[in-house]
Amino acid sequence: MSQSIPRRSLLWLMGALLVAALPHAVHQPAWIPGVLLLCFAWRYRVFQGRWPYPARALRVLLVLGAFLGVGLHFRTMNGLDPAVALLVIAGGLKTLEARETRDYLAACFVGYFLVGAQVLFEQEIPYALAAIAGVFAVSAALVARCQREPAAGFPSPLGLAVRMLAQAIPLMLALFVVFPRIAPLWALPQSKTAAKTGPGDTVSPGDVARLSGSGDLAFRVTFDGEVPPQRELYWRGLVLSDFDGRAWSMPA
Repeated sequence: MSQSIPRRSLLWLMGALLVAALPHAVHQPAWIPGVLLLCFAWRYRVFQGRWPYPARALRVLLVLGAFLGVGLHFRTMNGLDPAVALLVIAGGLKTLEARETRDYLAACFVGYFLVGAQVLFEQEIPYALAAIAGVFAVSAALVARCQREPAAGFPSPLGLAVRMLAQAIPLMLALFVVFPRIAPLWALPQSKTAAKTGPGDTVSPGDVARLSGSGDLAFRVTFDGEVPPQRELYWRGLVLSDFDGRAWSMPA
């Protein structure tokens, strides 16, 4: 665990973290991936022997600055978005200070957490493919650390990682068939303060700051005769015309 990190492995680590963090750039402010790239650039200069490792005091300031920046941007430290932002920055800072194998493994674990966090935001096919690519990349980084400097003809870290993960497919399929269907462990409750599309009795400023679509039933309609054509259907929602200085409501 205290062995130094080969240069070849370090390049695999930075590439793996970049693949794992890239999908989160859609949900994060631009300066979050910018911090990650700056950490990589600094670490590469250390790799070249031109810059020194950051001093302990500077590392503490960087960590405090990360918490301060995330807190000021999101106005809170609670929630999924601030947690992922800190995780992305943690990957960069851990790579920046990585000297031994234990630091390398910690950065790889951060990469796996970043891959897992993708499903908390999106579950579409492109994001699923990105998550698979992230798993392969981080696993390849782990293989690269164990290989050291392989001899000619030895499988590349990525090829060996693909082979190892492919061997787990039968077990994955068996668990998919046998394991009972339960609610996903990553399903997080929506914020109770977030507004939803649909009718409401009152509306005040800030209620629609975070509008989220709702599939809840709005109303039911019955017709005495035949159902009119779709083009003739028109539904009028609630009209909130009274304003008391704080919120709009329906007229009394």
